[in-house]
Amino acid sequence: MTMTLESPDLIPPRKHRVTVAEFELMIEAGVFLPDARLELLNGEIIEMSPIGIPHLKCVTRLQKRLERAFGDRAVILSQNPIELPSDGRPQPDFALHSLDVTDDRLALPEDIFLIIEVSDSTLRDDRTTKLADYARDGIKEYWIVNLIHNQLEVYRDPEGERYATTFTVKPGANQACLAFPDEALDWR
Repeated sequence: MTMTLESPDLIPPRKHRVTVAEFELMIEAGVFLPDARLELLNGEIIEMSPIGIPHLKCVTRLQKRLERAFGDRAVILSQNPIELPSDGRPQPDFALHSLDVTDDRLALPEDIFLIIEVSDSTLRDDRTTKLADYARDGIKEYWIVNLIHNQLEVYRDPEGERYATTFTVKPGANQACLAFPDEALDWR
């Protein structure tokens, strides 16, 4: 007997979604190795890609520029978790959020001014999975520093799982974020 994909004998595997609370319990219980680089996206535990030298150098430069430009007006998280209502605990390269977030919780979408991902090996996922998650959860502005094509991709005005406003910025042109239009940033 030959089975086809339509055969009732072949049931596709079901994924077990994980909530943020369950993910936190697993971390606290030591389920993962201490140096594991994991994030929770839409209820799925994702292993983060290793950081290469171009990514590292770009993050280091951008960290200094963000601190100089916005350090007195926003908290600048680098590769630290934020909390999304869609069972997400991503660790974007940068999240700029309100100074009003208390020490007893992570930043939520309503607190966040801007998320930035520096992208090379993760470009496809940053443009699809993360973009959809960030838009769905109401992140107002999302930037991808695209190291492959040497450009900045700007996404604004979330609508469902996409952004209504998108554009690219070429090297040499600075870009301001919606929250701080008075400060154009050198993104490279």
